[in-house]
Amino acid sequence: MTRYALIATLTGCLGLGAALFWVSGQRDVAQSEAKSLRMQLITAEQRLNHAAQAAAVHRAYIERMQVAAAQAAEDETAALTMEGADAPLPDYLRDILDRVR
Repeated sequence: MTRYALIATLTGCLGLGAALFWVSGQRDVAQSEAKSLRMQLITAEQRLNHAAQAAAVHRAYIERMQVAAAQAAEDETAALTMEGADAPLPDYLRDILDRVR
């Protein structure tokens, strides 16, 4: 009887060891996947930060271009409404004015 009890105990220990081995393997896989997902999250956050910085630079560039365009329109209006603005222009100046517009 003690012989069967010993065999049953050893089999139970082997089963428990196998179960613990399987569980620890699952834990290791889960930890590895979590680390991979953390790295992907960090990469995505960095890309978002870079995109936000690029958007801010782009907005600043657009604002500067709008100011320059408004200044150019104001200068053109001032030049066209000045005294003597209705005087005929030479052909080469007329071509330049048409290209600028």
